Amino acid sequence: MQRLKAIYRRLDRLQSSRTFKLIALPVALIVCICLSWYVIQASITRSTHRDQLARALQGINLKNGDELAVSLQKNGTMYVEGRTYGGSEFINPIIPWFDENGRIQSPARLISSMLSAETPTWIPLWVLESPDSARVLAIVMTILVLVVVGLGLGLKALLTIVPTALVYWFLQTIGAEKPAVVLLGVGVLSFTFIVLIQFWMFLLGIRGQAFAVAHTLLKESTRSRISLVFIIVLLIALPLLPMSMDPTAPLRHRLQSTISWSLGLTFVVAACMTLFLACSSIAFEIRDRQIWQIVTKPVGALQYLIGKWLGIALLNLTLLLVAGVSSFMFVEYLISLPVPNTAEGRADIQQVQNAVLTARMEIVPDYKSLSPEELSQKREEIIRNDSELKQLDAITPTIVANINREIIKAFQLAQRSIPPQAGMQYTFSGLQDAKRRGGVVTLQYLFHTLAEDDHKTYPAIFVINSTDINAKPSYPSTFVPTQSHVLDIPAQNIRDDGTLSVTIYNLIPPVEQSGMVGGINFDLTGLTLNYKVGSFEWNFVRAILVQWMQLCFLGALGVTTATFLSFPVACLLSFTIMIAGMLSPYLRGALEFYDPGSGQGLDWGDLGVAIPFVFTWTMQRIAEAILFFVGSFGEYQPTNSLVEGRYVSPKIILEAMVQLVGAWSIVTLGLGYFIMRRRELAIYSGHG
Repeated sequence: MQRLKAIYRRLDRLQSSRTFKLIALPVALIVCICLSWYVIQASITRSTHRDQLARALQGINLKNGDELAVSLQKNGTMYVEGRTYGGSEFINPIIPWFDENGRIQSPARLISSMLSAETPTWIPLWVLESPDSARVLAIVMTILVLVVVGLGLGLKALLTIVPTALVYWFLQTIGAEKPAVVLLGVGVLSFTFIVLIQFWMFLLGIRGQAFAVAHTLLKESTRSRISLVFIIVLLIALPLLPMSMDPTAPLRHRLQSTISWSLGLTFVVAACMTLFLACSSIAFEIRDRQIWQIVTKPVGALQYLIGKWLGIALLNLTLLLVAGVSSFMFVEYLISLPVPNTAEGRADIQQVQNAVLTARMEIVPDYKSLSPEELSQKREEIIRNDSELKQLDAITPTIVANINREIIKAFQLAQRSIPPQAGMQYTFSGLQDAKRRGGVVTLQYLFHTLAEDDHKTYPAIFVINSTDINAKPSYPSTFVPTQSHVLDIPAQNIRDDGTLSVTIYNLIPPVEQSGMVGGINFDLTGLTLNYKVGSFEWNFVRAILVQWMQLCFLGALGVTTATFLSFPVACLLSFTIMIAGMLSPYLRGALEFYDPGSGQGLDWGDLGVAIPFVFTWTMQRIAEAILFFVGSFGEYQPTNSLVEGRYVSPKIILEAMVQLVGAWSIVTLGLGYFIMRRRELAIYSGHG
């Protein structure tokens, strides 16, 4: 044992020497670049060939005598764009390539089988399937390897990776796949976290008061029980989440649940850790009089606060990077699992590609809205025709708000309801970019009927840019209630002004003939038009950045509250502000129906009328103040956008940076600096 320790110490001194690093770093960089180039090129080649095969297989039919179909059936080969795919092993497979109508049953399965011969077996399939995934992985691995070599962590990496790999191999050998994946995840995530923390501490070793404070806080975070509990819980929980998914559930649901729970859990854990750590770090230093030593260094109050905030921001960035890598890897792991070769399975794959693993712009129809005059007119009409309202002495603000709510709800529902044997036109605008990009736009719809029978299909027809049911182009369709469906529409149908009209005809017979099915309706987001503007991988990165900017504001909030409050009170205030910000979208929606009016014409002598009005008016002003100060915090919901495949644009990142980091964090830290400058922190009281 002593000899092993001596060998370890000698090797550690060797890898920490400047000479070793000067040699090892360029070698590691060259190896990473060459390996990354090979993997990326292999992924691009596979993606190109996959797209070529997909285009060639569109619409081919064996019964029509199509050349590719006949060649596949007789010879097991296909000649596409100068390349021959397949071989004799593709003749008469166990599951036939063609169905009874002569069409290919599963193009995705056929393409994957055709490309398997040219796929390097040592590269994970999910990396080869997406060039963007290969690029992201190459960047992450290159940076990680350079950091490990540069910081002299090579031996620790070997001592972590080798035992983990051996245990993983053993568990895989005995068939314990899930425990093997969980163990591998915990090991990789823990080591990655340690490496990143060491990297930040190395960078913070440069001279500067703020950097020194940030360096100390990072060291404190790896020793403090407050932060360690959150970090350990997160590192263990992240690999366990995907393993808890129901394997029989549709793939899109498992993917969405993995993304939602992993990133959502990460944000909640990081947010709680941020506030606890920020409040405790300063409040305890003031309480225990450690601040005396700091301010007499002297360390300026501004540098002190910025250092605390920077340390917390880097810790959060580390957690998000680790969680992001974990979530991304498990998403790709789930994609690699087989999907049933059925109509439901193929539809599931289509939903995954079109609505989850993408970055799409989502456009809702241009719904009409009631003007204040129309709303007032309808409300007065209801009051005149309601016998119970006529008997009241006065119409209180609460009654007015309830009536307004019902009027708006009914008006909106009427626009999203289509009677049987009738049609309704919906116009989408702002599609100039989609027209310029070309390709197709995807109409996504989820309909409800009076009888929600998800075992039956019902007919409908979609007519483009016309209200005539016989006009072209039109798309006859059948839909299953409560299930999402997609319809691809060529982008060339978009008008020059960027609008596209879709008339939906409900072909269900009237209620007396259809047996209580009748009309169809949908929710506010039940009818959308989408088009792809980016990849899932880079959308994922942008979503992580937005979450980090939200945590930066929370760090500034916790630091500032601890400058003038004790630890419990600072935590209480910080969590209250955070929760108010997170609930702001719901509060904003509620305010639309919570309007007491101007108060003109009220009988102020009647306390039964005056008190409810004053209370309602006061609550409205408080809610508006909350929205003014922290309303935008909850408006940023990158995890929801990622789960639903919506585009997290660079504009959103810029807005979050300007608002959350550039404005709110600076103003909050400025307030903390103003308070701290006026506190007498280092005066000896004569006690203790």
